[in-house]
Amino acid sequence: IKHSIEEFELHETLKNIWGKINYSNIYINQYKPWTKSKNDEDFIRIITSLIVMIHYITWYLTPFLPETANKIKNIFSFPDSKEIPEGYKFKIKKGGVLFPRR
Repeated sequence: IKHSIEEFELHETLKNIWGKINYSNIYINQYKPWTKSKNDEDFIRIITSLIVMIHYITWYLTPFLPETANKIKNIFSFPDSKEIPEGYKFKIKKGGVLFPRR
């Protein structure tokens, strides 16, 4: 993604972002976090990995969908930086609809 952004290949950047989104969907379906206990170490690892994926996807989406990216950042209380500080605590809030039907 970084290379396509630096080269202003926006179509390629979006293609790569969608690839990350698709990978996240595959990851969710493979590991099925809803089948785990919330206190299970696997659950924590799976959810943490998903939140990190969403953080980076949101970061890269910001130039293309700034309002939507900000809504996602607020829902997950993401830091303002691309990198997640060590020991950062995410507080997930209930959010509204990101893409309302018209």
